[in-house]
Amino acid sequence: MIYGDPESRWALNQVLVPAYDVVAVPYFPAVIAGVFAPTKPDLVVLDIGLTGEPLQDLCRQVRKQSKDVPLLVLGAGEPADRILSFDLGADDYITKPIDATEFLARVRTRLRWWTRQG
Repeated sequence: MIYGDPESRWALNQVLVPAYDVVAVPYFPAVIAGVFAPTKPDLVVLDIGLTGEPLQDLCRQVRKQSKDVPLLVLGAGEPADRILSFDLGADDYITKPIDATEFLARVRTRLRWWTRQG
């Protein structure tokens, strides 16, 4: 999970940690590269909340590390951000505030799809 602010990290951890092994990192290019170096993650959740980084840079950094890992983007839901996310390679876009049950369903769906493709 690449998070934009500590509050988002805490909230997402509450949802994901009971069911999945989670590596949470702030957005810094070197840190993102380090997550992909030892092993490839099964899924990337990119929270574009309060990072101050342009969405294009965040998505490109993830896609530079892996072209095929499922990428879920969390954001405010602005139409331009949603469209841009998909154009830059996001597999899903989830509008905040997230519903925990729906979020986990989307995570399971992406992991199931990716497992079948790999």
